[in-house]
Formats: sequence, C-alpha cells, structure tokens
Amino acid sequence: MVVKTIKNIQLNLALIAVLWLSVFSQLTQAQSLTSSVDRTAISFGEIVSLSIVATDIGTLQQPDFTQLAKSFDILGKSVSHSIQSVNGDSEQSINWQLQLQAKSEGKHSIPAFSLMGSVSEPIVIEVSASSVSDQQQQDFQLQLITNKDSAVVNEQILITLRFSYASNVSNLQHSELLIKNATLVQLEDRQYETIKNGRAFGVYEVSYAIFAKQQGLLQIPSQQLSVRLGRSSVFNPARGKVISLQSEPLQVTINELVDSQGSTGLLVADKLQLLEKWTANSDQISLGDSITREINLQLVGALAQTITPLSMEEIAGVKIYPEPAIKSEQKSERGLISTRSRSFAIVPTAVGEYQLPAIKISWWNTVSQQIQIAQLKPRTIKVVAALNTINTAKVIEPVAQPIIEEASSAGVEIIIQQNPVNTWLLWINLVLVILLLLLVWLLYRGKHLQSNLKVAIKNPHKDTEPQAFEQLLSALAGDNNLKIHRQLLQWLHSCYENNMLATASIAALEQRCNADLQGNIQHLEQLLYGQSVAAISWDKSGMRQQFKTLRKQLQVDAKGKTRAREQALPSLYPQFKAEDKQWQD
Repeated sequence: MVVKTIKNIQLNLALIAVLWLSVFSQLTQAQSLTSSVDRTAISFGEIVSLSIVATDIGTLQQPDFTQLAKSFDILGKSVSHSIQSVNGDSEQSINWQLQLQAKSEGKHSIPAFSLMGSVSEPIVIEVSASSVSDQQQQDFQLQLITNKDSAVVNEQILITLRFSYASNVSNLQHSELLIKNATLVQLEDRQYETIKNGRAFGVYEVSYAIFAKQQGLLQIPSQQLSVRLGRSSVFNPARGKVISLQSEPLQVTINELVDSQGSTGLLVADKLQLLEKWTANSDQISLGDSITREINLQLVGALAQTITPLSMEEIAGVKIYPEPAIKSEQKSERGLISTRSRSFAIVPTAVGEYQLPAIKISWWNTVSQQIQIAQLKPRTIKVVAALNTINTAKVIEPVAQPIIEEASSAGVEIIIQQNPVNTWLLWINLVLVILLLLLVWLLYRGKHLQSNLKVAIKNPHKDTEPQAFEQLLSALAGDNNLKIHRQLLQWLHSCYENNMLATASIAALEQRCNADLQGNIQHLEQLLYGQSVAAISWDKSGMRQQFKTLRKQLQVDAKGKTRAREQALPSLYPQFKAEDKQWQD
C-alpha cells in the first residue's frame, strides 16, 4: 500500500513538472521581436529587404525606424498582421517589411529595435563597391538631363532619366524622383534604338514635368538604376548579375516672375492659343432669339491649377448664361497639354446695338522670354424686333368648284362601284409584318444577352465591387467592429478582382492609405485581435470619407494601369534584322 502511494506521488510530481515546463516555455516565448534581412552582403546601389516580426505583442505602436536614417534610405515600408492557431493555442504576429538602400559603401549596422520590453538583435550589412567592368561601362550609360538651366516659378522643366544599353538586360528598376518645393508629373516612358560610334544601342527614357513653386536653387538629386544582365546560367555565371548605375545630380535656378505693373502670379506656358466659335455668323439677331459663344483656351507646358478661368463681362440689355467648363489634360513629349473650353449663351432683352467687350489674357511666353497678350476682338451685335407673321401671311383665294350638270332623263343610268378590298389579304400581311418584327427583336435580344454573358464570364466580379463598398460604408455606420472588418476584407477581394489592388490584403491597402486611415485600420485590428485595448475614440464618419477618397484614387490608378497595358512598351531586347539592317524590338 505504501509502495503504491509513493508511486502515485511520483506520478503526480512528474505531471506537475511537465505542466510547469510547458507553461514556463510559453511564458518565455510569448513575446518576441526579431529582425532579419534577405542578405548581408550587397553592392552599392542595391536594395536590401528588412523584416521585423513582433510576436504576441498587443500594441498599436511600431519600432523606431528613424534610427535607420543615419546609414540607409527607406525606399518603402509595409505592415501585415497574422493570427495562427495550433492545437487551440493562438499566436498573433505583426510583420514590418522595409526596403533599404545604403547611403555609402562600407559596413553599416541595422540597430536593435525595442517594443514593449522586447528587443531584437542588431544586424551588420556589408556594402561593397558596384563592380562594373570597363566593357560594361562602355555598354551601359545612365544620364539625368534637363531641358533648361534656369526658369521662372510655375514654368515647365522637363527632366529625363536616359538609360542606354548595348547588351541584353532585364528587370530594370530605377529610384523614385523626389524634389522639394516643386510639383512633379511623370510623363509617358519612351523606348527606341540609336547608333553610337557605329554600335547599336537601345534607349529607355523616363521623363518628368517639373514646376517649381518658389524662387531659389532647385536641387534635382542623383538617380539610381539597376538591371540584370540577361539570365543566370550554370554555363555562364556572369549572366544574371545585377549591376547598379548612378547619375549625376542637377541644379536649376528658379527666378520670380514680375510683370511691368509689379504683380506676380502671371500665367506661364510654352504656347497659348485663345480661340472662339459662334453658332451664327450674322451679327444681327431677332429679339427673343439667342446665340452661343464658345471660348477655347489651349496651352502647352502649363500647370492646370494656374490656368485662368474663362468668363465674360455682363452688359446692360443682354443676359449671359455660362455653361460648365470642359477641361482636359494630356501628356506628351512636350510635357503637359491642357485645354479649357466654355460656352456662353447670349440672350438679348431689348432692341438695339450691343458691343461685347474684348477678352484679354496676359501670359509669359517661355520660348520668347517675354510677356504676351492673347486677345479675342470685341464684337457688335444688332438686335432687331421679331417679324410680324400675321401681316406677312398670304391670302388664299377660294377655288371655283366645277358645275356638274344633272344627267338628262334620256335613260342614262349612273352606277357608282367602290374598289373591292380583300380583307383576308390585309390580315395576312399584318400577321407577316408582326412576325417579322418579332423575329428582328428576338435576334437583337439574343445578341444583347450573348454580349452580356461574355462580359459576365470575362469579369464576374466587376459588378460586386460597388455593392461591397456600399456594404462597408453601411457597416461603418454601426457599432459592430467584427462586421466592419469582414466587409473590409470582402471589399478588398473585389478590388483585387477588378485590378484596383495588387493583392487582396490589408497590407496592400495600407500602402495606399494616408496616415489617418492607416491608423484607424490598425486600431480596428487592435480592437479585434489585440491583447490589450486602450480606450481610444475613433471617428467612423471621418473614416467613411477617407475610404471614399481612397476608392476614387484606386479607380483612377486602375484605369491608368489598363491604359498602360494597352500601350505597353516593347521588349528591352534589341534584335537585328539582316534584310533591312535595322534594330527593332
């Protein structure tokens, strides 16, 4: 009996020890913060990916990434959340992904990050000089070019990043151009072939239109570009190597434009045309009638928000009704081409002569470097009384009817016989016409249903995105946070199906959000999945407006991507045709 009791005690102690070890291991591994990189040895100009993972740390905070600014440029940042459940035990993790580019060669340290008491390990990155051989320097060239060394405020400056290559390359990546105190508009990319020193080169250009906002020295930083030499191969290890090139920085002097009267804010453009159209060529109209005047303003190299609004002055005796302006903007090799068009309905209210005043627009011609005035000449309109249609009506004389003599009583009999009508033939024709119309309608209906079916098969989720977005807005009006999160995921899936997002994930969405919306989304996920929830109030009505603004931007970007795919650039591999001795894509 004593032996049995001792064995039971030993068994209980063993169970207690096992349970204590499992609980202790969970406590010691409950919270962690780890850092990792995809590689620790890179060439100067290459990009390294840094991943920081926080496990079971319930907080809305993030590590202090400003420590990286000393040695690295942060080219991109994204965050993702995940929850895993294994045998009933759940694990929450947050993953921050950063794209880093070293500022100089040598050894650089990624510091240790701390969050809620957890600390990551530091990482050392060794950055070596970009190894480009003499032959490669002759085969590749990167230039940053500007079309002018000085300009005035709001004048268009064309910046071109030109990459010339004589060997096959792939996976071309270039840095993003960022300029302070200036508005930047990226133009269409170009690709063509040229001959240099008897050798065929392919050329790839990325162009921008820059508009400086204030006078001073406009600094255009150097740009980096990396390409892969063909594809890697076990027979040729040199292929597949990534090389990086860097251009020289540029400077443009910006001056303040002041007109002869000492005022600023003059319209600046490379070219300006002021045109007009009239619905009637005559200068005389009747009282009660109206004419329409259409004014067109066409500009090359002007920023849209600096274009003068089109208007007409009011004059006594004439009512002027302006219509909404029609605006358009195109991108070309010459930069921005903007068009403004507006129509004015002119209705006279009294008889007389009226002079419409001239329309003048002063602007700075960047080509001739002088102030010019575009003008529409004044026009005189004569208003006359309406014609009296009653006095000018023609009088119609009655037509004499022929006299029909009565037939004599000499035995002449007059027989009136109507044309026979086949009623059954009329009914047959009517039925045939109805059958023919029914057949035409069925054919049209069949084609319409077939086209709708093709559209539905091609994109079955096209019509679900608006409905999903309305359901998200409806959920934001309530207090069910789980429903808000579910409708948000459903809308993300619809955006992915409509090519509005690269992936159907909250991480992809947060890359496109502003800071306020990103914080609200993180707070929502913290309320649902965080271990500790702070009592923070958040404005759901403001979040609704933020989602509406984000959706409009996603729709504009999706249309731009579709247009870009339709106008996709040819391959970066120049090919030589022997029969015509020309390099073609």
